[in-house]
Amino acid sequence: KYANLALEIFPSDPDLYLMKGFGKFYFMKDYAGAEKEFLTALKLAQTDSLRSVIYCTLGDNCQRMGNSKQTYAYYRKGLKYDPDNSMLLNNYSYYLSEQNEKLQLADRMSQRACELSPKIPTYIDTRDWVLYRLGRYAEGKTLMQQGIALGKELYLHYGDILYALNDTFMAIFYWEKAKELGYDPEQIDQRIKQAKSK
Repeated sequence: KYANLALEIFPSDPDLYLMKGFGKFYFMKDYAGAEKEFLTALKLAQTDSLRSVIYCTLGDNCQRMGNSKQTYAYYRKGLKYDPDNSMLLNNYSYYLSEQNEKLQLADRMSQRACELSPKIPTYIDTRDWVLYRLGRYAEGKTLMQQGIALGKELYLHYGDILYALNDTFMAIFYWEKAKELGYDPEQIDQRIKQAKSK
């Protein structure tokens, strides 16, 4: 509502289209509608850094629509405009790791995101998840021990790393902590059940 009112006064402001798109993305889950607003913002963007941010947002939006091909295309375009966009590097590498694809590329991008923004817990979590997918558990454990102090959102993947290193007791401890924070209880219960059955 307020974005629409503002657009009546400032019809060429890309930030307002971004805000409108975020409203549709986060609150209404209208991803097609959000994409339309983001593309309008992209046409109006006047700097490469803003174009990179918008392409990252378009990629994130396409993830929700389940369109991997377009997700990758948007992320690649965003990196052309700003190869050091740490949010884009993080989101792209996390998506690759979730798809279990191009893990060497995900490794390089997640490492670069953490170099650019070393104290952001979600970037550390992504880095850890990429290392997990690559089977580099000990390296992931060391990284997560540093990251746990920065954010509780790391508990789920830290539990996964600990379990991969045969520390079942502490893995269950961190999975339970993740569940208390609102992570999917069904997924966590499956992990715990599997761990206890061994």
